[in-house]
Amino acid sequence: DGITCHDINECDPDIGTHDCDHTCTNTNGSFVCGCFNGYYLDDDGTTCNDIDECDDGVCTQTCTNTEGTFICGCNNGYLLDADGTTCNDNNECTGGTHTCSPPEETCMNTVGSFTCECSNGYILDGTSCMDIDECSDQNGGCSQTCTNTLGSFN
Repeated sequence: DGITCHDINECDPDIGTHDCDHTCTNTNGSFVCGCFNGYYLDDDGTTCNDIDECDDGVCTQTCTNTEGTFICGCNNGYLLDADGTTCNDNNECTGGTHTCSPPEETCMNTVGSFTCECSNGYILDGTSCMDIDECSDQNGGCSQTCTNTLGSFN
């Protein structure tokens, strides 16, 4: 009618007069840009920049920033928790990922690793555990016959 002004929706994709990187919200006589999660709106009001979440210490060990998000990782000997940010000790002894050789060696979990120790009845001989011949020392304390067995004696 030449008298009444009507708002132009700059966010309408058919009109396309906005320069927003991510989202556009029409306002009366203008528009406002917004950004997806993991981004922040630049001072120019239209550009969205990636937030480096790793700068905030969101991960307990290693952090890799990616577009709009981040990925946490763990050092050797640790596993990523279900929360995706916390690293917990990996108990190699119960998880079966140790390199100890039973029955001669027993796995002992340590924080971030494990050690192999000689089981009862075995002694360290250089780098491996060898059976102790209990019968060779005063007949193993037996009054009659002593029979050595792996890790023990009868």
